[in-house]
Order: sequence, then structure tokens, then C-alpha cells
Amino acid sequence: MKRFTAGAKLFFSNIKNILLFEAVYNLAANALVIPLLRAVLNASIRIAGYRYISNRNLLEFISKPSSLITILFILLFASVFTLFEISAVVYLFSSSLEHKKTRLGDMFFIGADSCRRAFSKDNFQVILYSMFVLPLSKLSVMSHIITSAGIPDIISYYAVRKKSVLLIYIILASVALFLFIRWIFSMNYYVYEHKSFRISRKKSACLVKGNFFKTLIPVILWEISALLIFIAAAFIFSCIIYLLSVKGIISKGSAVISYISRIVLSGFSFLAVPVIFSFVCTQCRCASCGISGDFFPKILQKPALSIFYAVIFIAVALNIFYSYETRKNGTGIKMEMFNSTEISAHRGDCRHAPENTIPAFELAVENKADWIELDVHEALDGTVIVIHDNNFSRTAGLKRNTWELPYSEIVQLDAGKYFSKKYRGTKIPSLEEAILSIKGKAKLNIEIKPNAHEKNIEKSVVEIIEKYGVENDCIVSSFSANSLKKIKAENPDIKTAYLMSMAAGSFEDIIYADALSINSAFITKNLVDSVHSCGKEVFAWTVNTRSEIIKMYDYDVDNIITDNPAYARNVIESSASGNIFFRMFMYIFYSI
Repeated sequence: MKRFTAGAKLFFSNIKNILLFEAVYNLAANALVIPLLRAVLNASIRIAGYRYISNRNLLEFISKPSSLITILFILLFASVFTLFEISAVVYLFSSSLEHKKTRLGDMFFIGADSCRRAFSKDNFQVILYSMFVLPLSKLSVMSHIITSAGIPDIISYYAVRKKSVLLIYIILASVALFLFIRWIFSMNYYVYEHKSFRISRKKSACLVKGNFFKTLIPVILWEISALLIFIAAAFIFSCIIYLLSVKGIISKGSAVISYISRIVLSGFSFLAVPVIFSFVCTQCRCASCGISGDFFPKILQKPALSIFYAVIFIAVALNIFYSYETRKNGTGIKMEMFNSTEISAHRGDCRHAPENTIPAFELAVENKADWIELDVHEALDGTVIVIHDNNFSRTAGLKRNTWELPYSEIVQLDAGKYFSKKYRGTKIPSLEEAILSIKGKAKLNIEIKPNAHEKNIEKSVVEIIEKYGVENDCIVSSFSANSLKKIKAENPDIKTAYLMSMAAGSFEDIIYADALSINSAFITKNLVDSVHSCGKEVFAWTVNTRSEIIKMYDYDVDNIITDNPAYARNVIESSASGNIFFRMFMYIFYSI
């Protein structure tokens, strides 16, 4: 506890310099460095001969020498910029422990000098340390360029699907954690004592040797404590928002409040590096001197600390009460002020009824789905039928392809017997039947899955849409750019969505699509903003877990495609009314 108090004292005794330095550093990062690196990445995409990156061209893009050079450059630049921040902060705290005053200019000079020294033979490993260890803990603003590119999401996406990838990920994460703790004090020696990083990491390893868990556990507890303080401050702000809404100060269209909340909450995030390294410097001093931490000047007296902890306790208690009341009675806040994400039922309500059938569509409408997503193929006689696969094996038990049977035979198949007894006799509907059951109740997302046997499906779909007058209540989606171009050629007023497993780059040239429908694992806040800036919407698929639903909602995607529309609606409504601030907090945490 004494070291925790000492770390807090060290942090608050230097709060002025911390705020000034981090303000300038973050301003430079957000206004200059991050846009520059994004421009470099976009330039690399163009040099490689692409306008954007999707699942279809990702491997080709990465295999090009120019792309590899660009990726390495971005990682190197981000690591050096991270090193600059950490060096400046470590120097400030180390000087303070020696009771020496540090000017703001000194911090910038030391940061620059540390980066310069990093390119020598004995010090280059400090860049690798910064590159592979520090960004994993999301400590610096520069790590956000890694997360904003969706790299953690890409790793998790493949990790849960391939055991080999998961194993590699666990091993790398374990090694990174081990090195982070083993070399945790190396920055103190490298920056303040001007030692080479080779010597610095050896000195750090000596201090940690035999005390690995004694070093690890306090660091974890310190970060948890800092996070709780962060959340407590966030909860206080949520109470203020709530009180303003009760008094009618916040209106439905109050974009100003949303903007102000983002500015206020962004202020907390840039203190991550000073918070963690105030404790690391304290630990290093105590470990190297064999003292408990009592040598610090008494900046925070016990009464002040008591008040500080009392505020945290009260804030948490208020949030519990607030969450209970709002879940019971609602907030009174019109959540449209934050976004208006709609819900699509993937193949209808396919969790509770046979997919792509009339019962699934009707149940989805009953469960408040805004859209019905369905798949279409063309039968032997040209009838457009609603089915996901291009054969009937999985849903109806018949090993025949969709283009081999006329609709008169298809309608005899049972699409419900494999789902449950309740739905025995459910037939595979035509697109016309589906539209008749949905029209006026929900909008349609019609996915075309073209193959060599269905040459006229785009024209047939357009004719059906026009026949029933649902041009303004539907969107046609496909993984095939050619299919979307054919739709636009037939009727340019019909909206289209380009399906992508992943996306990066510039999307202005995708003129044949009004929206991008992207695998949710690869969606980031920056990606959503980029697509929106091109005047296109973002559809996220397939989103089924609570955490993913909330994340997509907070990212401000336009449409969430889910297998369980009732659950998604409940998650959004309860999250929106029961914990307004938590959504705002996560929105900012992931987007900065």
C-alpha cells in the first residue's frame, strides 16, 4: 500500500508538467503523425495497384515488397514515437525522485535524444521492445494506430477459428508479458542514467530476478486501481448527463453535448503512460534502494487520500443506483442523439425459425427487426428463390443444385423438418412471396450469390423489386462487384451494398455501392468514419454477442446484421437506457 501511495504522490506532484507535455504530444500525434501514417498506408495501397484492401486482395497486397516496407515503416515510426513519450515521462519522474525540477523543454529534449540513441548498435533493441511489447498494453497514443487498423480484431478473429493461430497468439502474448516485466525497469536506466539498453535490460533483469510475481502483481493491481478511478470519474460524468436530461437541458438533437462529452473523456485517455510509469519509477527506486517508499515528500496527506477514495466509493454507489433506476424506468434521454443503428435479421430470425423462410421473416418482424436479410438464387425456370446455399442438401435434405429444379418441384421440399417438428412442411419461398410477407413491415437486404448457372439473376431481382414498388425499402448486396454494377445498370436508384470480409484503404472509387457490408471482426471506429466520409453506410455482419453488439453500436455502424434480432434489440435498448455513459466511454476508448 505504501508503494501505491508513493506512486500516486509522484504522479500528482508532477501533474502540471504531465498535462502540458501530454497535451502537446497528443496534439502532435492526432493532428500530424497519425494522419501522416494513414496517408503513407493509403499511398502504399495505391502503389500496390489497389484502391482499397479487402479479403480478396489482402494476401496479394501483403506479399508485395512495397507493402512490407510500408508496414515495417509504420511499426518503426509508431514505436519511436512511443519511445519519445515514455522517455520524457520516465525522465520527469526519475528527476522528481531525486528532488530535481524538470522543465517542459527538458522533457522534449530527453525524448528526442532517447530516440536518437535508439539507432545505435547497443540500443536498437529498445525500438523492438517498444514495437512488440508496449503497444500490446495500449499504453501510448501511437498504439492506437495499430488498434485502429483492426490488427487486434484480425488476430482474435482468426484465433477463435484456428487452434494453431490461437496457440501462436497465446505464446507471443506470454513472451511479451514476460519480457515486459523482466525489462520493466530498463527504461529508467536507459533514460535517466544514460546507460545502453543492453546494460539497462540486464540491470532490470537483475532486480526482477526471483521477484517476477512480486513485480507483476503490484503492476496489475496498480493498473486496475487506475482503471477504477477512470471509471469512477466516468460515472460521475454520467450522473451529470443524467441530471441534465431530467431537467430537460439535453434535447433530442443535442450534438453539442455529444461533442463535449467526447472532448472531456478524451482527456482521461492520454494520461495512460504517466499513470503506469509513475508506479514503475516508484517500484524501480524502491527495488534498487531496498526501501519501502516512505522517502517521498508528503504531497498528499491522509485526509486528502480519504476524501479521494470516498469520492470513488460514492461515484460507484451512485452509478449502481443510477443503472438500477434507468433499467427500471429509463433515462428519459432520447438516444437518437448518439446514433440510429438499425437491426437486420440475418436470414430472418434464424435462431428461432428455419432460415430464409416466411416464418423466420414474420418472427423477425415481430421481434422488431428493421431489416430482413435474405439470400437469393435462380431456379431452373428462372424463378428467384430465397435460399442461402446453391443446393438443397443442408436445409431440405435433397442433394440437388438450385439451378437443376423448377420452382414447381422446389415448392414441394420441406425446409423446416430439420429445424424442428413445429416447422415441418415449411416451404422454400420465392422472392416475390418473401416481399409480400415483409412489405410495409420491414426493409429488405437481398443478397445475390451469383454463379455460372444464374446469368440473369440481377435483372430478375430488379424486375421483382420494381414490380412490388420496394425500390426505397430495399438494398441489394453481394460479394460480386459485377453483380452490383449490373443492378445499378438496370436501376441506378436501387441501393447496393458491397460485401467484404475485411476492408482498408480509400473507398471513394466503389461507386457501384451505396454501403459496405463488412465482417464485424474487422470493423473499427476509424473505418466507420472513413466509410461515412465517402457518403456510404456501414453494415456489420454477423453480430451475435452482447459485447460485439454494443461495440458496433458505439462505433456508429448504420446496420447490425444478427441471427437473433430480439436479443440485439434488447441489448441496444438496455445498454442505451441503462448505461449511457459506459457506451460513450467505450466509444472513445476504442476510437482514439
